Amino acid sequence: MKIVSIYLDNLIIEVHNSILGKEIIKVNGNIVSSKYSIFGAKHRFEHENNVYTITFFLGLSGMQFDLYKNELPIIEASKQGCVKIISVLLVITFCLYLIDRFL
Repeated sequence: MKIVSIYLDNLIIEVHNSILGKEIIKVNGNIVSSKYSIFGAKHRFEHENNVYTITFFLGLSGMQFDLYKNELPIIEASKQGCVKIISVLLVITFCLYLIDRFL
C-alpha cells in the first residue's frame, strides 16, 4: 500500500510498504529500491547526480521513515521509537514478578 507521495525537485517519490514487510520506493513510477524487513530498512538510490536515502523504522505510531537528499534532511520523523515503551513494560513486568514472588 502506498504510504506517501513526495513531490521534490520535479520527482514523484512514492513510498510503499506491505503488511508482509516489503518496502518499495518508486521514482516517477519506476521502482528504484525494494527490500523486505520487519523493523525497517535503509534504501539508497541516485537520480540526476543526487543521492537519496530513505530509512524505515518502527515508531510509536507504526512504520515511519526519514528522507535525506545528499545527506541533508528533507523529511525526519519523530525518533520516539517503541523500544522505550517495550523497555518500560519489561521493567514493570519484572518488578511485578519480584513483588509477587517475594510477598
